[in-house]
Amino acid sequence: MESNKGNIQNGYIKHEKENIQMAWNEDVDLIKAQTLIDNVKWKQTRHVAYHEYIMEFWPSGDLLYEAISKMLRDYGYDAKFKGFPYRYWNNRGYRYWIFDNLDGTRSYGSAINRTYEDQERT
Repeated sequence: MESNKGNIQNGYIKHEKENIQMAWNEDVDLIKAQTLIDNVKWKQTRHVAYHEYIMEFWPSGDLLYEAISKMLRDYGYDAKFKGFPYRYWNNRGYRYWIFDNLDGTRSYGSAINRTYEDQERT
């Protein structure tokens, strides 16, 4: 399996697959999120609609939850699916969201989800 890991060297982050090098304080949250996204094992499902997910309590799920939550807060947008509001973030051809308590509180059992950006949302 090809490595997608970001490495910190001499105060810079180098993301090997993307050939990115930037100062440590520039967009470290995006690099962290992308590194986690690239290195977790996503599970596929067709429940309700095709998508992939990882549970927060699975290995690296808690770290991914924190990283995706930050991206949703900083760069996300609101839209509805099946009449329910969700916060989404698009990145590299995928749309990400977290299914958690509908009142906005963290359940510590949430699902971090993704599907293709162009997947219909009704």
